[in-house]
Amino acid sequence: MSEETARNIIRRVFSKYASCNFVQFFGGEPTLNMPAIRAVVDEIFCMVREGIISRPPSFGIVTNGASRHSHELADFCKEHNIGATVSIDGFRNIHDMLRPTAQGTGTFDHAVKTIEALLKVQIPVAIETVYTSLHIDMQCSIVDLFNFTTSLGVKKLIFHTAYPPAPLELCPFDDSHFERLCNYHVDAVDWWFDSLVNERNPPIDVYFKDLLLPLLQGARAGVAGGGCPAGTRDFAVGPDGNVYSCHLLYKNPEFYLGNILSDDYLRQEKGLPLYTDDLAECAGCFARYWCQPCGALNLNWGDAWTPPQRECMLRQVVLLRIGELGFRHLAIPTNTVTNVLRRAVGA
Repeated sequence: MSEETARNIIRRVFSKYASCNFVQFFGGEPTLNMPAIRAVVDEIFCMVREGIISRPPSFGIVTNGASRHSHELADFCKEHNIGATVSIDGFRNIHDMLRPTAQGTGTFDHAVKTIEALLKVQIPVAIETVYTSLHIDMQCSIVDLFNFTTSLGVKKLIFHTAYPPAPLELCPFDDSHFERLCNYHVDAVDWWFDSLVNERNPPIDVYFKDLLLPLLQGARAGVAGGGCPAGTRDFAVGPDGNVYSCHLLYKNPEFYLGNILSDDYLRQEKGLPLYTDDLAECAGCFARYWCQPCGALNLNWGDAWTPPQRECMLRQVVLLRIGELGFRHLAIPTNTVTNVLRRAVGA
């Protein structure tokens, strides 16, 4: 993306929509094009000065941290209050196998230096980890990843289990890994919940809280209640101005919405499941109030409208364990929503 295109895209976004609350720089590796990132930020603050918008949106960047210019990135993030997510897949031996350079060398040290540089200037940092069959084969549990994250001074971990288009040999949903994958998730819930109950201050922020907090309020989870934002509230914009429903659907022609630089009316022709109510398989599932269907993830397994069975099983395992511990140790309201899970765990 050129600087000029970046500036034009931002102008067009704010001309088409009443507000834009968050801009995330994503890739590929976005730090390979810092001039375009700087142009976006500069143009937004220019529009604030011109009175076109009252305040800038929040900014975020997802980076592999492999840049040798970590301090420059940290200073830029500090200057413009840009939150950073650094992709690092755990300990050095695993990370360097999964994320080598083109020359085959490891990137672990660079990623750690980037994290340290960001923390030094007090930038909010999250670690994003893709959990693979390699982790399981090397006996690296999810709890190990929690401890690794906190050892770096980071308090938030976004972890995903590898799924297509990742190579199938790295996706731990096969028969030889799936049982251990589920057990590791249960162990992780136990570890996190124990920290919550006994320390009153969980040392790490993970998605488990997004399931437990609504339960404590007697409500369905925000993701399930609000629906998937792909193509309605969230968009992915490419270097030529082409817009797609979601970054996971980028360059998929079925989910091309139009071009932000043209006079196209951006609309999603191809439907996606936005709520659990949209999928027949979800109607009788106890997890339906706390689960968010992801059409893009489903599509990577084969069909946007068919949830992959083992993905569902893994989500159910996590929610069941949160429910078991929650009903046992915490005061959870009784209502039609919570009773669905209460019955499932036999509480």
